[in-house]
Amino acid sequence: MKDNFERLASLDIPIICSSGNTGKHYIAWPASLPWTIAVGAYEETLERKAPYSQWGKGLDCLAYTSLMVPNSKGKGMYFNGTSCAAPMAGILLGAYIDYRKQNGLPKLGREEDRKFIHDNCQDILEEGFDLESGYGLFRLPDTMLEV
Repeated sequence: MKDNFERLASLDIPIICSSGNTGKHYIAWPASLPWTIAVGAYEETLERKAPYSQWGKGLDCLAYTSLMVPNSKGKGMYFNGTSCAAPMAGILLGAYIDYRKQNGLPKLGREEDRKFIHDNCQDILEEGFDLESGYGLFRLPDTMLEV
């Protein structure tokens, strides 16, 4: 698997990974790779990083977790952890990429996508970057939501 991730390094596309679920002060592999986007879990009921979410210098942002999603039988299934938060960040970034395409805007590179995430985070703890929440809770800009 490590070789596959190393091959992805040469591509100029965003690679979003979960920060890990041990609650410890380090970002888990592969989110610790410098060319990935590390996402931790935001627990809305706590209004902060989820206690199990790993944190540290390489954390880019937090994204929502603890969602109720339907299973194949239509019953609610609780989905949480950084394994929920990372795809949530990917969905938001994908919506932005599609927005750019629909509006004739040029495609961004991986670092520009990372900057977009950083620039569109709501501060959770300190203003700007901090070790526990990265740049904060990733959200789409209001201008995208206007219909």
